[in-house]
Amino acid sequence: MGNSRRIRKLTFLTGLLPPLLFCTVFYGCGTSMTVMPDVRNTCATGFRVPGKIDYDGNRDYLPRILVDAPALQSPVVYRYLHAAEYGTQSVPDLLALFNPLTLVGFPTGGNMVRIAGKLDVVVDNLVVRSYSAGAALDKTRSLYAGETYTDLRKMGLTAVRDNIEAQLCRDAEYLAGIAKPAMSDNVARKP
Repeated sequence: MGNSRRIRKLTFLTGLLPPLLFCTVFYGCGTSMTVMPDVRNTCATGFRVPGKIDYDGNRDYLPRILVDAPALQSPVVYRYLHAAEYGTQSVPDLLALFNPLTLVGFPTGGNMVRIAGKLDVVVDNLVVRSYSAGAALDKTRSLYAGETYTDLRKMGLTAVRDNIEAQLCRDAEYLAGIAKPAMSDNVARKP
């Protein structure tokens, strides 16, 4: 009776070990991302804010609700900038070389990317509103898997853009109000 109980425990453990190892190895190699502040996008589809955009980077990372309207004689300027910081954590190469778990995907280190973005709303050379967001991405590397810094940077910049966009949506009434005088001035000036 004691022998059969041990055999059942051993069978249970050997049946449980491969899925646990699989989950540990592959979950441990995932990317974690934290975005601050925690804001939910409540914007109505089609909401756009016109103005002059002061940004020289890739337009894919610019909040999508901003519409560049240089033809408008608008006093509103949207000044956007972002910055990235990179870091690495590594298991010593000698340890990874002699660790048999490295061959089955055990983590060998990690990559870290920190992204910060800021959008200033400038009216008549005065900053009237400022929106900022940050993203922290951590990726555990293994011998077989690993996103590049470029992939992490792209994910972080997109998350920061979406967060600032959500903050803009919370101020939709205010932003529409400051954009409206410029639009009505432009309409009045047309022949």
